[in-house]
Amino acid sequence: MTEFVEGELLDELFSNCAAYIMPSDSEGMSITLLEAMSYGCPCLVSDIPENTEVVEDYALTFKKSNVDDLKEKLEYLLNIGFNKYTPQEISAFILKKYNWEDVVNKHLELYKSDTGGNSL
Repeated sequence: MTEFVEGELLDELFSNCAAYIMPSDSEGMSITLLEAMSYGCPCLVSDIPENTEVVEDYALTFKKSNVDDLKEKLEYLLNIGFNKYTPQEISAFILKKYNWEDVVNKHLELYKSDTGGNSL
C-alpha cells in the first residue's frame, strides 16, 4: 500500500517484509511478484494461472475472489509461516526460472531463425 517506490527504500521494503500478497483476479505475471520472490519473500497469491505458473509451489495460493480463503491463508502465513522453502531457495528458484540473460538469448535465437538465418 505504498506510492511508487524505488532504490534503497524498495530494497528495504522487500528485504524486511513479512509477506507479499498478490490478490489479483486477472493481472498476469506481475513484475512486483517476481521482485518479491527474488528477495525470498514468502508470497501469497490468488490461484489464477498467471500466478500459479510463475510461483509453482514456491508460494501459498488462495482461491480467486474468495475472501474467506484469503483470510485463512494469510493468518496461516503470518502465524505459522511458509516453511516449505527458505528465502534463499525461493530467490534461487525465481532467478533461475526468469533469468534475464536467458530471456535475451532466447529472443536472439528467435530473431535469427525468423530472418532465414541472417544474423542481426
